[in-house]
Amino acid sequence: MNNNKIKEEIRNYKLYKIQTTDQKIREFENTFKKIEEKSIFRSIKDFSLNSFRIILLLLSILTVSFSLIFFFPEFIVTIIEKSTKSSLTQDSKTILLLNHNVFSYIFFSTSMVLFILTYTVNKNIKNRNYTFKLHLLTSDIINHLKDISKDEKIKYEAYVENTK
Repeated sequence: MNNNKIKEEIRNYKLYKIQTTDQKIREFENTFKKIEEKSIFRSIKDFSLNSFRIILLLLSILTVSFSLIFFFPEFIVTIIEKSTKSSLTQDSKTILLLNHNVFSYIFFSTSMVLFILTYTVNKNIKNRNYTFKLHLLTSDIINHLKDISKDEKIKYEAYVENTK
């Protein structure tokens, strides 16, 4: 009588283990489906974000270049005079020399904002890559749990056959 009770408890425990493993598989599959839905659009978003990041980076480099040019007003005056092939009036030179710092700081601050935006977009892309890696990891866990479940079911069937 006591031996049958122990066998029944072992059988119930093995059934419980199989059921919990199956439940874990279902939970991971639900998570996998949610992540998979997000990863479908991942490649499209990554392409557009990478394009946007490159554009921001180019704009920031361009604005830094302009800010550096405006830190040297004499250079700007010579460029303007060479391109127009005439000399600037004294008033326009004075205005340019007085306002060169304002322009240089405006361009420099704009470039810093663009660099920060580029950095933020880059971090966003990395977070998307982590989500994709999570998708692959979840897939591996599901496959591992399915293998464990199959092994537990085979062991349970062998146990039931031996106890008969």
